[in-house]
Amino acid sequence: MSLGPDSFPEPRPDREITEQAIKAVALERRQYFQALFGDFPRIMEVKEELRAIWPDGGVIDFTAPKLNNIRVTASFGLSNLDMPRTQRIASFRETFDGQEHMQEWTLEPFVEPMPTMPGRSGYGYEFICLSRSEAIEGEVSPEARLIFQFVKAQLSSHRENNLDRAWHNGARVFSFEQSDAPEQHYILAPAWDLVPESFKLSSGAVCFMMMIRLTKDEIEYFKHAGANRMLEAFRASGVLPICDDERASVI
Repeated sequence: MSLGPDSFPEPRPDREITEQAIKAVALERRQYFQALFGDFPRIMEVKEELRAIWPDGGVIDFTAPKLNNIRVTASFGLSNLDMPRTQRIASFRETFDGQEHMQEWTLEPFVEPMPTMPGRSGYGYEFICLSRSEAIEGEVSPEARLIFQFVKAQLSSHRENNLDRAWHNGARVFSFEQSDAPEQHYILAPAWDLVPESFKLSSGAVCFMMMIRLTKDEIEYFKHAGANRMLEAFRASGVLPICDDERASVI
């Protein structure tokens, strides 16, 4: 049964959002990810510009033992509870005496936190991309950069949930340019096949939005048929929803 964004209309009872509650939901989500993908690193990439508005969130990029070692790149934090108004940051630095000393400071969010949506955990979504490319330590993949862009757009729009439009419209196609690489095109749609469309945490529903890189033929098809027809072709083809430079076009 699908657990889409309208599947849990009942509001959660009002409660104070504490740091302890945020960490409990993050742990619950981590345990779900581990059950789905296998163990993954604790270290997450976080862009400096997002630190003040995305506490305890980031993008994870790892090889998934339970998916035949497919590479998984995913957001990890859009389904947090409400963003706190301030965030305490602690860091450790090594001084001349060889000892570690802790520094703490407070960051203010760039924008007002978005209110919790009834029946959802945080924004109610996480981005995910599966690929056959090899994860290289210290290298940020194009998919991770694109997920950062999606996250920034979502967190900057506190008056509405941009992802609801994408979910209800079925699919959208995005272009992504890098100075040192050719332009890439991706379709963004509710997940299917290897990844469940959605799952449920104690704090509410979470939907997976999946990204898949398109071939040149698929882009040409999209230009006259639209994103939803492109998505129908993908789902009807039986091709796994994975970014794969070796795969044939689905049309």
